[in-house]
Amino acid sequence: MLDALRKIFTDQFEQPASEGQAHDENALQIATCVLLLEVAHSDLNLDAAERAELLEILKAEFDLSEELAQDLVVMADEKRDDSVSYWEFTTIIREQCSPAEREKILELLWRVVYADNQLSGREDVFMRQCAGAMKMPHDALIRAKLRVIPD
Repeated sequence: MLDALRKIFTDQFEQPASEGQAHDENALQIATCVLLLEVAHSDLNLDAAERAELLEILKAEFDLSEELAQDLVVMADEKRDDSVSYWEFTTIIREQCSPAEREKILELLWRVVYADNQLSGREDVFMRQCAGAMKMPHDALIRAKLRVIPD
């Protein structure tokens, strides 16, 4: 099953989009998952709380079963390992999503950051760079953070 799902996601992700053509939902899911993994690894410690939050986000936001969410993580992790930067993934998000949707993705990223109730300097830098790459203003980054930050 993983191979069939991988083929669907890979075929869709690697098809070049023509001028003005939106990327498909599969590519958006992979791009979002790659960024979730990237922020989870940015503090050099992917702990159980971050991984659990990441899976919960994927299941809720993309309406996936536990198994499909885990398969998506495996595929996105492979894409992340093969990539030299996260620019290609932020480009997909920037091209396919409205500013409100991109702010929602920033909120999801903050949820992973705060899953362990800590904000490291590396995580903060990644979030600022990611917001910039998605062409999101600083106030949108902060609004998303404030919706997530623990009391």
